[in-house]
Parts: sequence; structure tokens; C-alpha cells
Amino acid sequence: MTPLERGLVEFRRGRFWHAHEEWEADWQVTRDPVVRGMIQLAAALLHLRLGKLESPRRVYARAMRWLEGAPPGHRGLPVEKVRPLEDYADLSLAAARDFLT
Repeated sequence: MTPLERGLVEFRRGRFWHAHEEWEADWQVTRDPVVRGMIQLAAALLHLRLGKLESPRRVYARAMRWLEGAPPGHRGLPVEKVRPLEDYADLSLAAARDFLT
């Protein structure tokens, strides 16, 4: 399994820090802007889970700039299913399983 795939598995498990780290390994090699956007999305959701108020909005906005114009399913990442930040308000484990599926 590649870091990209492992990151998606971790993201779907709600393990945003681990997803971030896996995608970071891919980004260091590829410099793929879509992967950078997914890294930022994972960071925003981690901040949201930690109860921070302002940083998730800023980081999410950065993620959306990186993901803007990405083709559906780019490198196996279902970027077309990324939802508005407000939709991620319930970050329980049950809700995390539904991310990007």
C-alpha cells in the first residue's frame, strides 16, 4: 500500500494526524497540489476535533485553494466528496467512517 492509500485509510478512520503524515510522505516526493490540499484538510479536521475555533477555518480555506479544480478521483483520492467544513462538525468515530466514502 502506498502512502497515498494509507493516508486515505487513516482519514476514513478519523485518524487525521496519521493521514496527514502519510500524505506528507507522498507530497515530499510528488509535490502534488491535490495531496497538499488533503494534508491541509486533515489538519483542519484535527484542529476542529481538538476544539479550536479559528484555525480550522483558516486551514480549511487553504485546503480548498489547493483542491480547487482537482479532477474527480485524482490519484484515487475522492476529492469531489470533500464537504463544507460545517458538515464535519460531528467528529465522532462513527461520523469519521463516512468521510470520503
